[in-house]
Amino acid sequence: MLSVLTPLTVFLFFESHLPVKCETAYESYINHQKRLANDIFQNYNNDDQPQEKVSFAVELVTFWKEPRLRWNPPEYGNIEQLYVTEKKIWTPPIQPFGSNSYEIFMNGDIRLNIIRYNTEASGYISAKIATVCPMNVADFPFDSQVCQVRLCSPYFAIEEIRMLAEVYQAILDPDMISTMGNSEWSVVRLGSKVEQLKFFDHFGSMELVIFEIEIKRNPVYYIYMILIPSFIINAVSLIGVFLKDADRMSRLGVGLTNIMTMTFILGVMADKIPKTPSVPLLGNYIMANLAIMVVAIFTMTVLQSVRTGMQGRSDNVEEYESFLSHQKRLVADVFNGYDALVTPVYTKVDSLLPPDSVPNKPARFNLTIFLFYVKLVEVVEPQEKVSVVTEIILYWNEPRLAWNDSDYGDIQSIYVTEEKHFHQVRYDSQASAYVSAIISTVCPMNVADFPFDDQVCKVRFCVPYFNIGEIKLLQEIYGQIMNPFSIATMGTSEWLMTNLIGKVDELKYNDTFGNMETIVYELHMQRNPVYYVYMILIPSFIINAVSIIGVFLKEADQMSKLGVGLTNIMTMTFILGVMADKIPKTPSIPLLGIYIIINLALMIVAIFLMFFLKIIRRHIQKRIETTKNLAETGNMLWEAF
Repeated sequence: MLSVLTPLTVFLFFESHLPVKCETAYESYINHQKRLANDIFQNYNNDDQPQEKVSFAVELVTFWKEPRLRWNPPEYGNIEQLYVTEKKIWTPPIQPFGSNSYEIFMNGDIRLNIIRYNTEASGYISAKIATVCPMNVADFPFDSQVCQVRLCSPYFAIEEIRMLAEVYQAILDPDMISTMGNSEWSVVRLGSKVEQLKFFDHFGSMELVIFEIEIKRNPVYYIYMILIPSFIINAVSLIGVFLKDADRMSRLGVGLTNIMTMTFILGVMADKIPKTPSVPLLGNYIMANLAIMVVAIFTMTVLQSVRTGMQGRSDNVEEYESFLSHQKRLVADVFNGYDALVTPVYTKVDSLLPPDSVPNKPARFNLTIFLFYVKLVEVVEPQEKVSVVTEIILYWNEPRLAWNDSDYGDIQSIYVTEEKHFHQVRYDSQASAYVSAIISTVCPMNVADFPFDDQVCKVRFCVPYFNIGEIKLLQEIYGQIMNPFSIATMGTSEWLMTNLIGKVDELKYNDTFGNMETIVYELHMQRNPVYYVYMILIPSFIINAVSIIGVFLKEADQMSKLGVGLTNIMTMTFILGVMADKIPKTPSIPLLGIYIIINLALMIVAIFLMFFLKIIRRHIQKRIETTKNLAETGNMLWEAF
């Protein structure tokens, strides 16, 4: 938190598959769709640039004169000042100039102003200001920045209002300034000035109060998280690249890993700084590391080629270069005129009719989801949420990407990238993509048998916007993961996976949009109850048994027995609370909860019996004593006569 005080007093803190007979109609549809996409996206631009924005919390005290508010203190008991709400008197309007946002923490109904007998008035403003702070990151992360907070009194020209600025001297002490920063930035200087904003028109000029805050970055985070690790990685990688005992591919792998690491570090750094024209110092350091590694890889490759390639180039190299040449020509030909905005899905269908019911229409676009790995990550029972890691391959038909493999050196498949993900395209127009994702889904749970319960959770996939008449979904599960051993490895320490089922369901809307197909994978899970048996069941049984014995001990007094019983009840209640955090709030009472409640009921009955038996025992003793006394009295009377 960064703070500054001024009288303006300021505290700041920097905060598809097609039959041949329909080909002409389909191509016409695709062409119309392509032309439509080109027209509507001709001037479309969705770029959004980041801002160099800094947020401040400011505390301002404003001073002005209000000649209409004057009095003679002796006439009013020597009262020299009054506190009134801001809405009671006229207050000069103060607001940031050129800021992104301005938020006052206290409204005018409760903000107080001070008026004095000699017409002096003052007001207090507590607000949050977000302002643009142009940054020079050439020395990043050893940089300093100067940010400004500009304040003005809008509507009033320089001839009407004169602005003055002052920073409260007490906060300019070095010890105070040192407390104004945060963990990354420290404040090194505070200053204030008044500048004239000239418009050169009939409005006239205006004065601005400017508070300058010079801040300096703490580079420790970047030294330990980027500089030192990148130096070590680069040094070790350089050693690995020139190891004599390693083959060339291994060395190349080390070098490429280093380059990817440095590129990743550059990406991390890019999120920390604004996109200014200057290259930051840390960026130069990373780029130098990259250059050193590129030179090392080039040197290693050239030396290896000189050492082993003097006898001429091998047939394998010639074959590889031929492959690359054919592939380059293939990609250029296949993707010539290809537009990814134009989908291969035929959408001229009646959503109210059953799928594939209209003759002489292209068949539905087929999309197959092939699940070949699933792993349970976590089960958050109170939220009824399940998270799984899935590995999926998508298969579909892209008729626009097909070729005669014999025309391109018998190449039958190529790999293309889309947003850093590889797709495979085959000569017969079959395409596939690999998807790895963590999926969190809602899983309604039945905890009636908790902790000996089984649950069935569903992971659903769909193709949004497309109805059942346009896309047909198919699902398949990799057969190798369906054996019992593989299924057993899909669970966690608490949950054991018992079965995995895939199916296709129809989601019915019964409206003009039409129905939609969803692929559903059912995860059958069984809870491992050992934790609850050893942590709740056995301890609560032992506690309850011992407590019941204690309640009925003859040697103990009644208050001690009651204490044992109450301790047991509080313990069982605490166990119920612990258990409540582990399960969702469903209408059914879990089996373990019933067990704890029975333990509670047993203890309550034991306490009741303890008191009741005490009362019965006293009553019986009293009856015995009364009978004994009557017998003794009768004997005495008999002896008297």
